Amino acid sequence: MKKTHMTLLTAAMLSLSSFAVADYAPSCETDTCIAPVTANAHRVYFGPEFMWSHFHGDLLKQDVYYGGLRFGYEFLQPDAIYANTDVVALLGATHSTVWGRTLNKEDGTKAWDRTKEVFKGKRGHLWTNVEQRIGYTFASSLVPNATVSAYVAPGYHYEHVKGNQANWMYVATGLKTLQQFTDTFQLGLDLKVMYAFAAHDKGMFTHPTTLGKKQFFGYEVGVPLSWTLGACKTFDIQLKPYLLKQNMNSQETSLGARAEFGFKF
Repeated sequence: MKKTHMTLLTAAMLSLSSFAVADYAPSCETDTCIAPVTANAHRVYFGPEFMWSHFHGDLLKQDVYYGGLRFGYEFLQPDAIYANTDVVALLGATHSTVWGRTLNKEDGTKAWDRTKEVFKGKRGHLWTNVEQRIGYTFASSLVPNATVSAYVAPGYHYEHVKGNQANWMYVATGLKTLQQFTDTFQLGLDLKVMYAFAAHDKGMFTHPTTLGKKQFFGYEVGVPLSWTLGACKTFDIQLKPYLLKQNMNSQETSLGARAEFGFKF
């Protein structure tokens, strides 16, 4: 009888310990494997950014080479509100060449001719932008492991170079898509259309972006490549090349790339 009681007691203790382990293990597994996908929707990020802006007009040819830092906060979760606060500050060296008229002494005619380089990066070009996105993220029912975030955004842009400055406000609408290819790799496509208003130039020269206009349309196209790191997938690295056209009527076009280091919680 005593042996039977001991056997039953031992079996009960083993069952209890097995239940406790089983109850704990899924929680641990959820914390390390499942939670980052469903619960870690908050993300803060920062990273370096480089951009080349080229303008070739009738009177001016200008190249600006930028380097700086971008940082922000993002909330991204399928079938939920989407939010993103994005801030970037870049410093650039500007190389400008003006075109002037020269007189042909033989026949007295005038022709456009390149004159001289008026600015060789002796002073920096400050380029800053702040944008707040609000939208909604949809989980794709057609393509597995894909999400689409549609948003609208107010923004503010400011530039300063060689004593001249320009600033404007804008509203934007866009789409942010992400496709999960593996457990650690995502590929996306970002599309954005902007409408700038209340543009203001202050200085001797008309800003190449505004062309002296108060309103103009622009767009941006980017291709983010993202890798998640760590057992909990709370860290990520994102590389994003992009094409930026702040004013579709301007002969200015910008090409850039940034590297973001993110943390999800």
